[in-house]
Amino acid sequence: MLPGALGLLLGICVPVFAAALLPLTSGIALLLAACSLSIAALRMPARASRGVLLVAASFLLGVSYANHVAGLRMQQRLAASVPVQDLPITGEIVGLPEPSPEATRFTLRVLHSPVALTRVRISWYGAPALKPGERWQLRLRLRGPHGEVNPGGFDFERYAAQQQIAAVGYVLAHSENRKLGNAHGVDALRERLSAQIAELLPPGRVSALLRALSVGDTRALTDADWELLRATGITHLIAISGLHVTLLATFGAGAGWLLSWAFPQMNRHLPRPQLCAGMGLLCATGYAALAGFGVPALRTLLMLSAVLLGVLLRRVQTLWQGYALALVSVLLWDPLVVLSAGAWLSFAAVAWLIVLYGQRWPRLGFVRELVGAQVLMSVALLPLTLVFFQQASLSAPFANLLAVPVVSLLIVPLVLAATVLLLTLPALAPPLLALAAGVFSVLLGALDWFAAGQYASVQFAAPSALAVLLAVLGAAWLFAPRGVPWRYAGALLLLPLVLPKAADQLAEGSFELLVFDVGQGLSALVRTRDHTLLYDTGPSYREGANAGDNIVVPSLRELGVASLDRVVVSHADADHAGGLTAVRRAFPNAPIITSADAQIQPSTACQSGQSWLWNGVKFRMLHPNPGLPYRANQSSCVLKVQAGNGSALLTGDIDSIIEERLLRLQSAHLPAELLLAAHHGSNGSNSAAFLKAVAPKWVIYPVGHQNRYGFPRLQVQERVAKLNALQVLTSQTGALRFRFSARTQRWEYEPWRARSQHWWREF
Repeated sequence: MLPGALGLLLGICVPVFAAALLPLTSGIALLLAACSLSIAALRMPARASRGVLLVAASFLLGVSYANHVAGLRMQQRLAASVPVQDLPITGEIVGLPEPSPEATRFTLRVLHSPVALTRVRISWYGAPALKPGERWQLRLRLRGPHGEVNPGGFDFERYAAQQQIAAVGYVLAHSENRKLGNAHGVDALRERLSAQIAELLPPGRVSALLRALSVGDTRALTDADWELLRATGITHLIAISGLHVTLLATFGAGAGWLLSWAFPQMNRHLPRPQLCAGMGLLCATGYAALAGFGVPALRTLLMLSAVLLGVLLRRVQTLWQGYALALVSVLLWDPLVVLSAGAWLSFAAVAWLIVLYGQRWPRLGFVRELVGAQVLMSVALLPLTLVFFQQASLSAPFANLLAVPVVSLLIVPLVLAATVLLLTLPALAPPLLALAAGVFSVLLGALDWFAAGQYASVQFAAPSALAVLLAVLGAAWLFAPRGVPWRYAGALLLLPLVLPKAADQLAEGSFELLVFDVGQGLSALVRTRDHTLLYDTGPSYREGANAGDNIVVPSLRELGVASLDRVVVSHADADHAGGLTAVRRAFPNAPIITSADAQIQPSTACQSGQSWLWNGVKFRMLHPNPGLPYRANQSSCVLKVQAGNGSALLTGDIDSIIEERLLRLQSAHLPAELLLAAHHGSNGSNSAAFLKAVAPKWVIYPVGHQNRYGFPRLQVQERVAKLNALQVLTSQTGALRFRFSARTQRWEYEPWRARSQHWWREF
């Protein structure tokens, strides 16, 4: 079974991670070929030959099935390339709505729509109190899923494909908006229980964490809470995950054993193994339902079901047979689960445990089991952790040694018992919740100590495929059974995984301008051979997130930038300075130059006339003049970068008034081959006279996809077109890399979307 399951997995990965999907006819042909191989295998007398054919059939089935499902996902969502649409939608709220001071965000399962849609992610500004399971008729302004594409950071378009998000948008004020049905279902029960727990406990992170443990409600967790969980490596304990579902199955099996012991006559009709398996499956299913059948919980439930159903059907299974059956179940439930980091981590963890402990676990002591498992998981899963998150917690093994038994064996049972009592005998629940809260408070104190260390959480660049392969081989060698020679030398194969990524080398007199795709905002990196400068840090968002954490810092890590020699913040507006806190946290020694030196401290003022030379590349500040009062956009730091015949002009958000001043005072320094369009292509900037003086060959518009300002404005594009300059939008190209070569005196141009093509991206 295991080779067949791995063949199915490999087949699914082929189209899912490909640049484009296969045509429908090719998918059908592969399916027919898989069926033919299966029929041929059944007629083969030799077992080995039959197995080879079945593995090949599994592979072809995986390719065809995943290609078909991915094609359906793309057909059932709005195209990101078309303008926004106002549509009447009838749907049901799934999951728990997320209220905030600005808006309530929720996912709507579409029941009726003029176009084919599955789920839409919605914001409702000034929303009434929304409950899970309610049915609404709403007028929505929707657009296709579109995310930023950069060297590092979150890929929203990939996430939308995996989560079946067909569109994103917001609710329009309209007379047709009305509720059609009241709250119902498991999600409504979850929200009611979460509210009851919140009423019984003092507000704060303990209450928020206990609600997450009991019903999977993570809405009250703050950024600081998540940072603590990541720094200590215990995020898997807080969200209702595989560990807790398995724990509930174990409790259920234990309850079944007690029943069979207390009432031995039951064994005549229902043998003890089947009773334990049935009770375990029942408890695991109930807990997964209480979690809203979230992806991690549902994935684990499918894995457990594959094993426990084998017991119920009296089918003897080895560990690997149960593993293979669980893997096949999850892949057939949703082949695009291979896009999820949690799926890879879950199955990799179980596989490592079977390989290393499957045959000898009973002979180990409890303490050795616990310590060994934590060390194993931390080291063996490090390759996948760095691939998906580019972050590792050095304190995770020690924090988990404490947190796993406390949370799983003490806090979770208390919380779940209290949750059951809230449904049956509410008066008995408060003492159990208070006890769980007290234990959790003590545990959090210890976790704060683990997270306070300098190396509790370390950022890395995404490792190469070769580094991941070497690390997997090294972990297998390191944890091999006794008798394998030079076992500890396997640790050396882990080193390529964590070595700093070297940045691409530039020659003397060459430089590179990389404009990040940060949505409606600006952040750009200028590199010479030995120096780096960051111009602006991207926007912050009303939800509390910012491009510094989400895009800029991960991209700098991925590019191998170990330090910043200077950070220029053109002005203090949120779309240019929103990520500054994150950049400062990642690069605390980087000096800051800004026109808003009074608002941003510590910093020095950028002023016209400032200049410096890095590796044969000259940097010159053209604006603002000394003594001018701060005027936000008009005070933007204007920076000219020059090397040989190559030059770039970074203008921030200056308007036509400042452009006219530059024409009078800095006309000799304005010509540049690359121009970062002023104010994202606003018509109040980029005057015809200014563009003519700059005479660019490329004009770059750092803009958000279908932004509400209409940037870049058509009038500006028409002015630039008269200069025969190439116009590029970051919303269409992703991050943009321009590299000027001192040897050839020419530019190289690389858009990031073209560099990393995938079927879930439309352009």
